[in-house]
Amino acid sequence: MPFFFQGKPEIYQPNILNPGETMQITVNLWPAATENKTNLATVVTPNGARSQIAFGW
Repeated sequence: MPFFFQGKPEIYQPNILNPGETMQITVNLWPAATENKTNLATVVTPNGARSQIAFGW
C-alpha cells in the first residue's frame, strides 16, 4: 500500500506514519453498529501513533 504526504508519494521513511502525515482507512463492522448507541474506534500503528473517534447515530 503506497503512502502519501501532501498528496505526493512518500519519500522520507516510507510505510511509517510520521507526525504531519495522515492515513485513511476503511473499517467494515461486524456486527454492524446499532442506532442510539455511542461507539468508539481506536487505531494504533506499529510505531505507536494512535487516533480515536466516537461515532453513532
